[in-house]
Amino acid sequence: MTHVSSFDPICGCTLDLSDAVGPVMYRGQRYHFCSHRCQSQFFSNPPADLQRELRVTITMAPTAELASIA
Repeated sequence: MTHVSSFDPICGCTLDLSDAVGPVMYRGQRYHFCSHRCQSQFFSNPPADLQRELRVTITMAPTAELASIA
């Protein structure tokens, strides 16, 4: 059996999609959550959560690239 994983855009935890809450479609993207609490927080202000996710990804990308080179 293949396990598909994703991450929660609110808390950032990695989760198995078979255990995830959701999915929720927002602006053409599918999002899954680790709990109803994270899902509710996403519904309260999704654009802010998505902007935070983008900043974390951009900030972390150079570090990940450097680590793979070392």
